[in-house]
Amino acid sequence: MDEELVDLAASLSIGVDAGTADVTLVEEYGVQWIDITELVHAATREVAEGELVKEDGLTLFDALTSVEMMDPRLDMGMLTKEDEEEIRCWDIARELTVGEALWVADKMFRCEITWHSSASLLQTIYACNYFTTSDYLHFPIGQPDSDNPLRDVVLYPLLIATGKCCRRVWEEYAAVNLYTDEDVSLGSAPPQFFDEYDYDETLHLLDTAKAYLAQLDGSRELTMLQGLLVLRRRWLRVTRCLDVGDLTKDADGLQRGMQELRELRDYHQAYIAANHKDGEWEWTEQWSVRGVFDFRCMRKYPASMPVKPRRLLGADKAHAEFARMMDDLALVDEMARAQTVEQLLYFFQGVARRHPQPLPYVRSLLMSVLLADGLIQLREPMELFGRRAILEVAPTEAGDDFCAEVARMLADWFRTMCQNVPRQRRVGLKCLASWDSLQGEAEQLDIDTFSAAHPNASPQAALDPAHNPFWLSSWAYHAKLLLLEMALMAGARLDLYQDHELPAVLCYATQVLEAHQAHLSRWAHLVDGARAACVSRWHVLTTAQKDLAMALWLVSHACERLQMISAPWAHSRADVRCRLEAEPAQRAQYALRFRAFAQLGSPVYVSFEQWQEATAQLDEYPVMELFNHAQRMLGGARQCLEQARKLHADSASSPGIQAWDQACRGVHYAVVSNSVALARLLAAKQLVAAPEMSVLGAQALDYRRLLDDGNSLEATQPSQPRTPQPQQPHPPQPQQPRPPQPQQPQTTQTKAKTKRDKRKKKHGRDRTEDDTGRASQWRDGVARLLAEASVSVSWSCALDKNPDWPIFSFFD
Repeated sequence: MDEELVDLAASLSIGVDAGTADVTLVEEYGVQWIDITELVHAATREVAEGELVKEDGLTLFDALTSVEMMDPRLDMGMLTKEDEEEIRCWDIARELTVGEALWVADKMFRCEITWHSSASLLQTIYACNYFTTSDYLHFPIGQPDSDNPLRDVVLYPLLIATGKCCRRVWEEYAAVNLYTDEDVSLGSAPPQFFDEYDYDETLHLLDTAKAYLAQLDGSRELTMLQGLLVLRRRWLRVTRCLDVGDLTKDADGLQRGMQELRELRDYHQAYIAANHKDGEWEWTEQWSVRGVFDFRCMRKYPASMPVKPRRLLGADKAHAEFARMMDDLALVDEMARAQTVEQLLYFFQGVARRHPQPLPYVRSLLMSVLLADGLIQLREPMELFGRRAILEVAPTEAGDDFCAEVARMLADWFRTMCQNVPRQRRVGLKCLASWDSLQGEAEQLDIDTFSAAHPNASPQAALDPAHNPFWLSSWAYHAKLLLLEMALMAGARLDLYQDHELPAVLCYATQVLEAHQAHLSRWAHLVDGARAACVSRWHVLTTAQKDLAMALWLVSHACERLQMISAPWAHSRADVRCRLEAEPAQRAQYALRFRAFAQLGSPVYVSFEQWQEATAQLDEYPVMELFNHAQRMLGGARQCLEQARKLHADSASSPGIQAWDQACRGVHYAVVSNSVALARLLAAKQLVAAPEMSVLGAQALDYRRLLDDGNSLEATQPSQPRTPQPQQPHPPQPQQPRPPQPQQPQTTQTKAKTKRDKRKKKHGRDRTEDDTGRASQWRDGVARLLAEASVSVSWSCALDKNPDWPIFSFFD
């Protein structure tokens, strides 16, 4: 090997020859290492700046994911003096006490939960020397007459059970449901999980350990160690019951697994309450044993890809994550119990929006149970599932091939919503083209079906929606729009959109939701019964989200005009020359942001020119009018949701209604939060002070128009604000006039009111002369407000409520 290195140095002409090269072989942990320090130093002296010496297999990905060497914060194979001293303290023959055995078991539990949180095995489970050494093969494990009973009878059964639990999770990860290096870190090291012990033998070892501990004198550490044994035994039973291979063969296996899960959850809560009082989570550190854990163990696995250091979860965080994982595992049973495709769609939308996301094991298990051995939800073939998905909302039949394709695409969509959020958006954007193609195929099937059922009809009738309902293509269009909306608004959840991009995104969202609302309105008139109820529920959600999107579009546009939202061209919007110079960059950014939607056949894509035209139309209206209309739109969305939820209150216990109601609550939260934020802004800045000043305030807030036109409110009387006319995309709609009220007979109270009105009218005429001066004060106040930058705006998504919709916050 040393000759090869010398030859390599000579071929590179880096000044190292066979006579002077110092190549030393060092053996450590059974692996021969070659010291190439001098070779590297010589190479760095000879290589010019910009040159790189590398092997052919080194790629850009390898360079970006590389770990800096010889930095103890990043290099998990580097040993400091403290690490070397810790390693010398390792003694596998040490006779453990109850407290020391408890400390090792408790820290292994923390390592396991840290691994569940997407860490590597090498930096968690395999860091325990008891776990990775092969010396245990010579120990009398499970024998009470051992010389070191707490090691052989208690600790190793716990470690073996931990390995069996990890083996179940590893096999689930190996199903390739999740993406490595994004959700899980499998590594290249072969798994070591005490595979020489089977499930029944492991349970027997745990029972033996429990019986041994029962003979010892009671203490707090002994009670806690006994609790960890019971906790481990119950968790092992849960992972065994939730094995997908066994679930496909046993129809009742999932119910037994859920029963075991409920018992485990109850016991874990009791364990926490009994053993961790007053927040004492780290009290086991008093029995720590030096040398047991080696977190610099990368040097033992030279063939494995280096991993970046990961901090071990604390005891409190580990138990909290374990409790959350048990709660999320109940989602598997909820998904398997779903009776309709609508309920499944609501369910997976909830999983996709869940914050924090379920741990990788839960999400992988959801995908495996959804589709295993060609069965959906462990019970239904894919062709029947696809046919049922169509029949739920459309009274038509389809061929087996088309139904199988529908089932496959639905299953892929549901599985995508179990991925991490960035992956959801990326895969969703890619799948839009497939759904667009499916819609075209379905449209041709609808035409062929209509022609076969009506042989005497003209070819034009088959293309006319008034005669042909287009059931299959309508369903495919509805599903495609749902996916499009999810992919579009997921960018807000990921904080991908810059502030100045938000108006364009919300404008396009409004256009898509308007198209979806119109489609559902047409569809609702063609079906009846349960199908009509299903379409009606989708229509309510779409209508509320459409109003929400339009309101947020108006708010974001108004904030941009008030310079609360800064864009590269915001400071020069009034300057035509500067705006034209910035247009190419703005056009390119717009095209890149919406390129995935521009390729779709439907709905109509909002081009950059249409977006600019809509923006110019909104620029003509006072900012105050935009704020007021946004508030009215939010009120309409809130009223729509509340009325719909009241109508379904009697059937709220139905699983399908519960899923729909949960989706409504998320949208309702975003609507109310934005409405409250907008109301606080208007109230704080007194933008809706006196009724007679509302028009003046609206005109004064339109400061850009005043500056551009050179008009002055002192020279003109305030006029009524213009009402935007509907365009494409639609600006705000005019408010409906109130009907005239019938005259009431004159009474004593009405006569007194008439006198007061006359006095107010008289004083109002006196104040008319001061209207112009007050308008000037409004204008000066707005200018001062902007000059002092006393109002700022920010937006974020409520990840624990409805993460897809931004919520604005205004503050001084």
